[in-house]
Amino acid sequence: MHSLAEECVQQLKQGESLEQCKQLKHRALGRMATVLHDRKSSLGYLEQLRQHLSRLPSIDPNTRTLLVTGFPNVGKSSFVNKVTRADVEVQPYVFTTKSLFVGHTDYQYLRWQVIDTPAILDHPLEQRNTIEMQAITALAHLRACVLYVMDLSQQCGFTVEQQFSLFENIKPLFAKKPLAIIVNKADTMKIEDAPTEVQERLKAYEAEGISVLSMSTLTGEGVAQVKNAACDKLMTYRMKSKLQATPTPHTIVSKPKTAPATTTATTATTANLSTNNNPNTNNTNNYVTSTPSAFAPKTDDAELPPSYAAPSTTDTTTRTNIGTDADDSAAVRGPSTLCVTLHTLRDCLRISTLCTLAAVGIQPLYHHFVTGVWPWSQRAWFVASTMAVHEVMYYGVNSAFLLMDRFGICSKHKIDRGSTPEPSRALIAKTLRKSAVSHWVIQPISLYALFPLFLRMGMDVAGPPAAGALVPMMCRFGFSVLVNDALFYWTHRLLHMPQLYARFHKQHHEYKATTGFAAEYASPLEQLLSNQLPVVVGPLLCRMTTTEWLVFLVWRLWRTYEDHSGYDFHNTFLGRLGLSHGYSAIYHDFHHSHNLGNFGGPANAFWDHIGGTQDAYLRYIRRNNIPSYHTPYLF
Repeated sequence: MHSLAEECVQQLKQGESLEQCKQLKHRALGRMATVLHDRKSSLGYLEQLRQHLSRLPSIDPNTRTLLVTGFPNVGKSSFVNKVTRADVEVQPYVFTTKSLFVGHTDYQYLRWQVIDTPAILDHPLEQRNTIEMQAITALAHLRACVLYVMDLSQQCGFTVEQQFSLFENIKPLFAKKPLAIIVNKADTMKIEDAPTEVQERLKAYEAEGISVLSMSTLTGEGVAQVKNAACDKLMTYRMKSKLQATPTPHTIVSKPKTAPATTTATTATTANLSTNNNPNTNNTNNYVTSTPSAFAPKTDDAELPPSYAAPSTTDTTTRTNIGTDADDSAAVRGPSTLCVTLHTLRDCLRISTLCTLAAVGIQPLYHHFVTGVWPWSQRAWFVASTMAVHEVMYYGVNSAFLLMDRFGICSKHKIDRGSTPEPSRALIAKTLRKSAVSHWVIQPISLYALFPLFLRMGMDVAGPPAAGALVPMMCRFGFSVLVNDALFYWTHRLLHMPQLYARFHKQHHEYKATTGFAAEYASPLEQLLSNQLPVVVGPLLCRMTTTEWLVFLVWRLWRTYEDHSGYDFHNTFLGRLGLSHGYSAIYHDFHHSHNLGNFGGPANAFWDHIGGTQDAYLRYIRRNNIPSYHTPYLF
């Protein structure tokens, strides 16, 4: 470009007219544009680099720093937003944070910077992208207290083993840095509710001097304690590093004596006389032993100020209720398999009996209406009646639960949820908006398409004028109940796999404390697998009549909505008659508040018992003395 400019200037000086000079100028600009175009990719890369560098925050490497790192969606940005005035974007997808974000906070009248790093995935260094490399660079070169955030509930989409593997992978970057493992989402899973091998692994890290702290950025529980503990840890580390550092000795230069020999001899004589005349001096020693200076370094932690003293590795006050219950470490003695099986069969018999009585009672009126009053086809009746039952139950029952919450009706039966926040109005409104399409568009189309399958399997739409044999009807209801519970357990457990949870089931767990409308707040795949398939398969296989289908649907919806209601009616008149599902509500409420086990629907928990997915719940109800279906068998 420089040579082109010089050549153009020389030609312009020799130009004969203004028009010729303009042409020379245009020609030179064109040649310069061609040069730029040929180097477009290189110049574009430099421009991207310039823009990226301009967006990087100003980081002071000498300031007291907390560095937050870990897998995606474990709560790093939420923690930074809580303890600083930064406004880091928080979204439920990977690499929401694409650069380093710096926030500032105050602790003990000092200014601290808190750095939110992009997420890191567990793969070799050469496979990491530029976003991850920013976090790697910060971990390697900044003198900071490193907070490695973990999610034991696995809502982030990564298993606990993957999170431990990443920690071991990047642990060399933490060399000579104070380190703490932060277990986030304590509202969902506390450390004491985690599997035994996870607790033992965390204790092993504590034995290595790595602090293990617990918090919940959603409820704010433990956030301030984590910040204070991390700041104290870094201050202790910096203070001890300064006190234990060995200063570089100055070069000793031998200088000739400048004082006369007579003066040196006189000074030595005076010193000896003063030493010999001191009665407190040991005369056998000709050298004066100096006392320790007030400025000598003190390496004992007891001599340091309280806020700078190194924390003891045996101190258990920095995390919440870890290992304080001696009974938690022992295996939970729950009910036997025979006992659970008998309870399951008893519940199945109770439900099938109640449904049979209801079907027998409405069959004559139902037959008269379908054959004598309904003017349209049987297919239209199947769609209309199923939708009517669904919508009346969905809006009627769940609105009643909302009114009970709003006006405090039946508050004595409200499940105690502790610090778990109740669902917001915005979340309930969002649920109603999303359910409208499913209820009023997808549902009628699906029912219309399914009707030929029901007919092919032998469904009798009108049914007999009077109810038929009672025992076969009870068997059909009982079979449908058992099939529903089995399919719901296994499809629900499938959706909690880390590979599927974040994409297909996390939406449902936006409700930490549920209400009835939350029962159908789910992704399309979850609606199909867990909400519709278990309900439809049983009646299809046992060839229910439409009357029995509608009665079964009423029971299934009632139990689902009550399980999500947040109310326990087991000790009421309806509960004693077997018409409520209070124990199931407690059972499923634990699943939402802790997101740990309890994948089955009913309180008898047959499939959870077989699958070994209810131990955390059994420990929880025993420790907190919560009434449950299993309470008589836990002591």
